[in-house]
Amino acid sequence: MSKMKKPSFCIIALTIVLGILAFSEIKDTITGDKSIFFVRWFYSNRGYAKKIEVKPHLLNDEQLLQMLTHPENDIRQPLQKDLYLKNANVILRLKNHGGASAWGTLAWRIGDHEWSKIDIGLPPSYAKQAKRFNDFIIPVDIVVGIDNKNPPKEIQTKWDSLYTYPK
Repeated sequence: MSKMKKPSFCIIALTIVLGILAFSEIKDTITGDKSIFFVRWFYSNRGYAKKIEVKPHLLNDEQLLQMLTHPENDIRQPLQKDLYLKNANVILRLKNHGGASAWGTLAWRIGDHEWSKIDIGLPPSYAKQAKRFNDFIIPVDIVVGIDNKNPPKEIQTKWDSLYTYPK
């Protein structure tokens, strides 16, 4: 009867580390927090962000209604006095100027508040529906508590993940 060789400590540690990585990858994929690793690796294209125009705005409900009834008009960011103690909405206007379909997660925040995320999908620039901006509307409740003629705090955006599918 031959003796089985005991696995070394390095093999055991490597197996545990790979098992933890595989478990977290599978868990994040199943819960929808991430795409499958190979999809992220193959389609990831963070440099494409320079081809996507992002215009963030903060509007009250009446201004949002005006924007929805006349989507072709440019949005002018209202002053704090127009948003004072009113329900507000973050409007993210995005337009893809590149030739690839793009999707991913865009993070945004007002001033120094916590980052929030939204999933985005954009058609390529040559598509019929890509001729205008894609509007993403996020209700944020009352965020302006000061009544003055200054603009509200800036809405910052950054891409958390960005993927493209070529023509």
